[in-house]
Amino acid sequence: MKIQKNYFQFLIGGFKMIQSFEVLQVDAVPDEDSWVTNSVDVIGYFFTKGNPKRALMQFLKQQGITFQKGTIRVEDDGDYITVLERKTQRPLFDARYKWEM
Repeated sequence: MKIQKNYFQFLIGGFKMIQSFEVLQVDAVPDEDSWVTNSVDVIGYFFTKGNPKRALMQFLKQQGITFQKGTIRVEDDGDYITVLERKTQRPLFDARYKWEM
């Protein structure tokens, strides 16, 4: 009976999914009106049930990576969460969605 109740709660949104991310430091070079990725380095992984953008920023802070207020923008396209330099739109970090459970 408990299994059926938990399954029903899952179906109606009673549970938050745990989302896993792989965090990449991006080295990008300008190419006319956009940026081309030169190289990427994996700097770690994190999991969250909450806001993934906020979780990425917390992960970066734990790694000693901080930004001054107003200098970055964070975008989520459903495949990657990207930290961009606000003025140039240069990608600095990506968090790649890995899996849900």
